[in-house]
Amino acid sequence: MKKLQVWVSIETWEELNSLGYTSPTDAVTAGFKLLLDTPRNTPKNSQDTTALEATIEGLQMLLQEKQERIVDLKREVERLDFYSQFFKSMEHRRLEQSTEEIKAEVQKAYEKPVSKARSTPAGKETIKKICKNCGAEFDAQSPKAETCSSKCRAAFYRKSRKER
Repeated sequence: MKKLQVWVSIETWEELNSLGYTSPTDAVTAGFKLLLDTPRNTPKNSQDTTALEATIEGLQMLLQEKQERIVDLKREVERLDFYSQFFKSMEHRRLEQSTEEIKAEVQKAYEKPVSKARSTPAGKETIKKICKNCGAEFDAQSPKAETCSSKCRAAFYRKSRKER
């Protein structure tokens, strides 16, 4: 046995006497037993318990919805993977075809010499000039023309912009 010396307020002492405890030792012993017998962290009344049960039920529903959404998203990913594989194979086939077409065009270009001279409309005079970009001689329809083609004009413009 262990001796305890405790000061208790008069109101508390009167309540203990009204509950039928004959001695302070009996009252303190009963209180300690009550504290030790009740589980800790339990709700103090049934309203708290129902609120907690409702919260748990709501969380379980949210968890179930989340799991269903995950399953739906996995199905969607599988479907998109299938389509991406399909389109990749289609693109590969198209690239193979386009390379063959490009090879044919390049071969045709090497077979024929490319002329930079353009045909002029009937009745219009042309002026012989030298291209400021590539140095080739060309027939200019306008006295302001400085290059033989639009490609040379763009290249000449880029060169002149770099020099500034």
